[in-house]
Amino acid sequence: MTILLSFYQISEAQTFQFQMFLEDAIGNKDTLTIGYDINGTELIDPSFGEVNIIGTPLDSIFDVRISDAFFNNGNATFNTKKQILPDSCSGWWFPVVSIDIKSKNWPVTATWDNSLFNIECREGSVFTSFHPGGWWDVGGFPSDLNRVELANENQATFTSNYNPSSGYDENYAYIHSSIDTIPVFWMAFGDSALLSLGVESISFDINSYPNPVKDFFYIDIQNHLVKDIKVVDMMGRIKIVDFKNGYIDLRNLNSGHYMIMINRKDGKMQNLKIIKE
Repeated sequence: MTILLSFYQISEAQTFQFQMFLEDAIGNKDTLTIGYDINGTELIDPSFGEVNIIGTPLDSIFDVRISDAFFNNGNATFNTKKQILPDSCSGWWFPVVSIDIKSKNWPVTATWDNSLFNIECREGSVFTSFHPGGWWDVGGFPSDLNRVELANENQATFTSNYNPSSGYDENYAYIHSSIDTIPVFWMAFGDSALLSLGVESISFDINSYPNPVKDFFYIDIQNHLVKDIKVVDMMGRIKIVDFKNGYIDLRNLNSGHYMIMINRKDGKMQNLKIIKE
């Protein structure tokens, strides 16, 4: 099965969005709209024309949707064909959508207009088979798609992110309520900083512990040296935390992977991936 993924810009005021046209090898088609706006969120925003179609059964042959099922053990709170994310050009994190692709025939081909990404705050935008944001070094994807930089390429051909012969892997797919295994792919808007995140590129030369962490994470840095600290989950959502005397209070966070991002008053930024038990 072949999917053609084509982007074109629909700009209104501060909103930036694209239609993504998807087509399989025998001509079945689907369309997604992905974008960002200063008032966008990771949920359903009716003001942007977003509609929750979670009650509509998946097409048995071909269906592509944006959803939050991957992070809810297959129990999605929404499915949609359109999502407008938070503004990618005003912050220091990267808005991400998870794309569920149900298809009976692979590989898939994605195409887009790469000229739409040739501005600074979008030049690091990616299409990938593993969640963006510091996780490029994991490797071992079921799909042969690692990541494609949308500004530099206009096409990618890739296989499913679920390989029945090697078994189900919760990092790349989820079990749908219909007992289907749905592979997940990702699109993220970002500048060039998104492309450099990873274990080898993370600058973190101060003592910190424990990792994994249950309640409090200690960083050997004084409060007066810190401009701000953000804790970001794998969806790119910023979590509110307290930082005092070197300790970050993580007791209210759910178990999972997080990125701690320290913005220092001397202009340096330090990042660390942690696991919350």
